[in-house]
Amino acid sequence: MGGLEIGARETIALMYHAVGDGTEPGADPHYTVGLPRLGEQLALCGQLGGGAISARDWLSGRAGVIVTFDDGHESNYRVAFPLLAASGATADFFVNPAQVGSAGFASWRELAEMAGGTRENVNRCMRDWQRRGILELRDRWTIILKPDVLRGLVGDV
Repeated sequence: MGGLEIGARETIALMYHAVGDGTEPGADPHYTVGLPRLGEQLALCGQLGGGAISARDWLSGRAGVIVTFDDGHESNYRVAFPLLAASGATADFFVNPAQVGSAGFASWRELAEMAGGTRENVNRCMRDWQRRGILELRDRWTIILKPDVLRGLVGDV
C-alpha cells in the first residue's frame, strides 16, 4: 500500500468531544484533545489536501478530512468553532439536547451562532483572540497558537 491518499471517494474522519485538558466541567479526559494538538491536526488536514471538512461537504464530492465534535461541550463553541472558521474549515457538531445550557455545555444561543457561522461573528472572535495575544494568523492555513496564553483559555476566559 502506498502513501496516504484522500479524495472524493476515500478519506479520514477525526472525532472530537472537548478541547482542553479534560478537567473542564462536562469534559471526559479520555475524549478531550489539547488545543495545541488540535491546531496541529487541523494543519495536517490542510497538508493532506482539502483541509478539515464536514461530512456533508465530503458527501457532496469535496476532498478533505471529515471532522466531527460530539456532545456539544462549551469548548466546541469557545475554542474549536473560531479555530475552524479562521482556517476556512467546516465540521459537524452533534449535540445532546438534554445537555444544552448545562454546566460545561454550549447554550442554545451559542449553538445558533455556530449554525449560522456568520463571518462577522467569526471575525469578531478572531480579532479578540489576536488582540488578547492568543493566536497569530499567518495565512489561511497557518494559525500560530501561543501556549503560554492558552493555558487559561479553556478554563474561565
